[in-house]
Amino acid sequence: MNATFQGLDLFSSGPHRVVTRPRELSIVANFQLNLPGSGSTIIGVSDWEVVIEGRLVALTSSALRTLREGFVELITDPATSGELVLPDGFSYSSLYITRYEETGLVAKGRTKSVGYRATFRNK
Repeated sequence: MNATFQGLDLFSSGPHRVVTRPRELSIVANFQLNLPGSGSTIIGVSDWEVVIEGRLVALTSSALRTLREGFVELITDPATSGELVLPDGFSYSSLYITRYEETGLVAKGRTKSVGYRATFRNK
């Protein structure tokens, strides 16, 4: 099973892997908040951040461009959230894509491919 976002099969053209960034407490030193005394204050929990790294693979340059646009069109203002379903069936119900970047040059041969990294965060 491949990962999907908003019901779209963005990731199946090539191999991909999912990395979940640590979820942690945000802690700020009291002096930065103009609070008296030493110590620190918990100001909240960090957002979930899920990164999918992989390769987009297509037979033609035009088809590769279409795969790229599938990601880029999801980066909107205001952000539109959706469900991210991972290959193991686990899902995040309210994530939005915050970044899409390509890693490396387009490899040209019988197929065209390029590495990518897509970052999703919760709302």
